[in-house]
Amino acid sequence: MLTVTGNGEHLPGKVGVEFDTICKAPVYDGKTFFYNVVFDSFQQDYTESTTSSIAQNCNSNFVMRPHPSGFDMVSSVNLYNSYCTNCDSDSYLLADAPNTGFLGWFGGCGDIVCTGYLNYLVTDWNGTFFGVPGSIIPN
Repeated sequence: MLTVTGNGEHLPGKVGVEFDTICKAPVYDGKTFFYNVVFDSFQQDYTESTTSSIAQNCNSNFVMRPHPSGFDMVSSVNLYNSYCTNCDSDSYLLADAPNTGFLGWFGGCGDIVCTGYLNYLVTDWNGTFFGVPGSIIPN
């Protein structure tokens, strides 16, 4: 999921499949919009009947997850005419709990737990993703 920073780091920061680290001041407003996007085969467990060799070797896949360094702020997600085909509802979102390891950290929230991981909404405006219009509230 999107995390926006003011003057954030530039690629190539780190090499590999992990997200780049965010070590700059966050921008405290952000929204992500998905129009006409199809997410396919996000599941927690795959059966042997799944034909994709990639899917057979995977599990615990999620359509959305907050950026691991987005502890101050995570952008809300707005879904319009977007679908999740062959997905189970447990795979829509992995909502990480606030990390107590960020207490007192130079980029963290001082003496309180950073709540950015909980302060966003995932909203399906016309019901094509969840099956009915509605929102996921992480906490």
